[in-house]
Amino acid sequence: MARETYPPMPRARLAIGAVILALADIFSKYVTFWILGEPDITVGHGRAVIPGFFYLTTRYNKGVSWGWFSKSPAMILVFVNLLILGGVIYVFFFTRKLPVNRWMLAVGMLLMAGAVGNMYDRLFHAGVRDFLDFVIPVMRYDYPVFNLADIFIVGGVLTALVEPYLSRRFGGGGAKAENG
Repeated sequence: MARETYPPMPRARLAIGAVILALADIFSKYVTFWILGEPDITVGHGRAVIPGFFYLTTRYNKGVSWGWFSKSPAMILVFVNLLILGGVIYVFFFTRKLPVNRWMLAVGMLLMAGAVGNMYDRLFHAGVRDFLDFVIPVMRYDYPVFNLADIFIVGGVLTALVEPYLSRRFGGGGAKAENG
């Protein structure tokens, strides 16, 4: 019985999609920080969009997720940036011969866009610029402030986790080739 495969990853689509999403992230940060102003590096300030639930709050995250390693030596963050850059290079250059479907193309696009958007901030600003601030009123929980790049990364990881289901349920898309 022949096994279904998909054509190799279309690098142009992956790159164009990732660049568009990364630029949307970077642009959203510039606009938000321009309108709200620069925060105090630790406190930040914000504007209520939906009072009690959603705020635009400018913050700099000098660490990684939720501020982890923010007090660590700069060498750790240099290592993190090199790791991210290595991941982007790997996805773009070394996975081009792997069979891929539309869901995995979306995963690659989202992960690359998120990584590039946040890496840009680490290289050209005091840290990653975050501005989306949600409060869960029932629990009185103020979720850590985040940005579009973070949404892209989480969306990419979640899509990768449910990709087998999505491919079975909705198909992988693209032209299929028979391999014997």
